[in-house]
Amino acid sequence: MSQTAVTLEPGQAVEGQVDFAGAWQMIETGLAQEALAVGHAVTRHLVAGSAWNSVRHPDATGECTGLGVRGVVVWDPTRDADSNGKHQANRATSYLRRGYIWVKPEDTLTLDTNPFVRFVAAGAEQQGAFRSDADGSDAVAVTWAVVRRVVGALALLEINI
Repeated sequence: MSQTAVTLEPGQAVEGQVDFAGAWQMIETGLAQEALAVGHAVTRHLVAGSAWNSVRHPDATGECTGLGVRGVVVWDPTRDADSNGKHQANRATSYLRRGYIWVKPEDTLTLDTNPFVRFVAAGAEQQGAFRSDADGSDAVAVTWAVVRRVVGALALLEINI
């Protein structure tokens, strides 16, 4: 059977997809201490009895801006996901520390600006999500990310941690 149609403009990207347009990138792997949303920021989680490379979503300002920031969770179709599409807890999870990654922000981001990362969540909001403002005092601007492209509901971020 022959192919009868060709897609000239396939979908741009999926949330958490690493974009290899840049020449440099760094991806690390950590142990998820909670279910982790793809395309969301993660921070180091050091508590007694946890693995040295444990990660979770941030829940304080300093976890978004300080040295504990680890990166942005990478989409990986080979990883187990829970019913909400999150990477399961207590599993190895990859995150991008340097390079370009597609995210689905809570609202529309502006090109060439630093996005904000949510650390307080209520209702449908999610910690680690990117957005355009502080949403009161629930999110903080991060200098390690820059918005480089916006396509529909997705934004391409340049990450440099």
